[in-house]
Amino acid sequence: MKRKGFTLIELLAVIVILAIIALIATPMILNVVEKARIGAVKESGHGYVEAVEKYQLEGQLDSSMYQIPKNTVIKINACETTCLRDLIEVKGEKPNGSNDYIKLDTKGIIEEGKLTFQGYEVTIKNGKIESVTKVNQTQEESPIEVVEPSLGVGVSNFVIDEEGNLWYIDVLVDKTISRKKIKTDTKFRYLDVNYHYLGTAIDTKGNLLLLDNIYDAVYDSALTEIQVLEGVKSVTSDRKGNIYAIDNKNDLWKMNINDSEIEENEGNIINYNFLKMPIKEGTKFKSIISADESNYVMTIDMDGNLWAWGDNSFGQLGDGTQEDKTEPVQIKEGTKFVSVSLGFAHTMAIDVEGNLWAWGYNSFGQLGDGTQEDKTEPVQIKEGTKFKSIAAGNNYSVAIDEEGNLWTWGNNYRGQLGDGTAERKLIPIQIIEGTKFQSVSTDGLEEHDIYTTAIDEDWNLWIWGYSRKYGSDSSIIPITQEPVIAMQLKK
Repeated sequence: MKRKGFTLIELLAVIVILAIIALIATPMILNVVEKARIGAVKESGHGYVEAVEKYQLEGQLDSSMYQIPKNTVIKINACETTCLRDLIEVKGEKPNGSNDYIKLDTKGIIEEGKLTFQGYEVTIKNGKIESVTKVNQTQEESPIEVVEPSLGVGVSNFVIDEEGNLWYIDVLVDKTISRKKIKTDTKFRYLDVNYHYLGTAIDTKGNLLLLDNIYDAVYDSALTEIQVLEGVKSVTSDRKGNIYAIDNKNDLWKMNINDSEIEENEGNIINYNFLKMPIKEGTKFKSIISADESNYVMTIDMDGNLWAWGDNSFGQLGDGTQEDKTEPVQIKEGTKFVSVSLGFAHTMAIDVEGNLWAWGYNSFGQLGDGTQEDKTEPVQIKEGTKFKSIAAGNNYSVAIDEEGNLWTWGNNYRGQLGDGTAERKLIPIQIIEGTKFQSVSTDGLEEHDIYTTAIDEDWNLWIWGYSRKYGSDSSIIPITQEPVIAMQLKK
């Protein structure tokens, strides 16, 4: 009699055999796939390395401009100053890790580096790929940007901690420090506050937010946040209601909240109409800043060129005149800049070599050149010293040199220089000696409340300056505060 089908034992045997084959074949298949992925990652790594070195060799990259001389590390995706990733045209994938970096030697060869592609980490030594390892799943790139503690611009009392929380720091009548955490679920990366207390901020997702009357939130009111643009890396605003923003594609946008087309839904603002600024068609930008009280703007393009427009009553634009400009003019052509800061009517900037330049209003010695004469063109300050951070305040200036030393000069009648006196200084003086600093901010809004804040290398927040408080009998109580640590910003 002919048998139909398989017995149960035969079926089980077939299943076991197939399972054994799968157990043997699956690792082989996965290994082939893994090798293919690693091969693709190596190709991407080779392509990016060759592209960087080609750009460097052909002079398309200025190594000092992009801070990649020998023994200096540059983060590829750090776009606060320069985003090297966006400057390199390469076929295939670009590195996407938030901590990716390279370091070039004097010949333009990548001495060492780390690149991340598709979840794999590529280690580079002496221009060659040394290893490719899979990134631990618990360490994969987060869609939320890592926050470095930072100081508010315009009003130095505001500070952002490492978790993106926004704080307001103040000095009380008894000279104790008040630390107020602003009530909001939003995590911030950058904050700028203008003369009329309009806050413009960038959250950790790159959204541009308007914070309507941010001081109300200091006194427990809910913080009003209006999202107006996505994918933003730099923003500034002025007292006329102009807001300038640079997006992740390095394009410059402008809006004015007083005459913008506003879409509303049930009384809630949901959209503002942004228009691109007509500044050199095709030009890409990396940073922008405005002066609140004297209405002028400065921006640095991706090539390091400095542009200015607006009020020029004291020569603060730096073009050699005192004529206002309605269109951007290039300042100090031939010099490449990495940062710029604006005070009441004076300007400071650092070039790619770390040299400090200043120009504009100088009645209080805020330029630091030893005189009290206005300058309509940039003059070099403290020649021979290299600087990494600057902040121009209300007729005074603060800077940090490359060794982390903190310098102040200019008006000091509110103690804002932090040297324990009320005497103005016409040249830079060093304060808080022995402590190394990494960033600084000044308060240029109100003469009756002038604070200076700085973050040292241990992430301590320092504050000093002057404020007026009202006593129980409505009398005005002046408070002068010498430098003191207000809080720890990073654990």
